[in-house]
Amino acid sequence: MTLNDYIIKKGISQARMARRCGLSRSAVCLLISGKRFPTPETMRQISLATNGEVKPNDFFNQAMS
Repeated sequence: MTLNDYIIKKGISQARMARRCGLSRSAVCLLISGKRFPTPETMRQISLATNGEVKPNDFFNQAMS
């Protein structure tokens, strides 16, 4: 599941997702748009914040599309 799909599914804002992950809202926006690729630590934070619904491989799949 992509990060954007997760945000839509859960009905939360990018700002709220950013707070859950310990990131800025702009960082989340850049990750969703594909303009930035997350570091391994950021992938871990997102996976933890989403209870594993967004996995590190999801970022690789999105980048390959």
